[in-house]
Amino acid sequence: MASSAWGKRRGPAQQLLPERATRGRDLLDQQRRDPYAAAFLAKSQRLYGLRGATLASYDGELARTWAAYRVDHDDLRFIGEYRRELLRRLHA
Repeated sequence: MASSAWGKRRGPAQQLLPERATRGRDLLDQQRRDPYAAAFLAKSQRLYGLRGATLASYDGELARTWAAYRVDHDDLRFIGEYRRELLRRLHA
């Protein structure tokens, strides 16, 4: 987990907040809604990937997989940069 400016530990959902801010673009630019949504999901998947997740299912899957990981640190259902970093730290 990353530390915030206040020294608290943050999980992947909080780290995606800047990405969630970009998600709001589709509300402002209706004509480009689909490309913005696809870009948001692609960025999210690169950071904290969830196999088979869609834009509609991503938040729920993120919450479920993160909760499972917090209970059992060997439960790495997610993929992406976040998983690679956790594995790197475990094997360092």
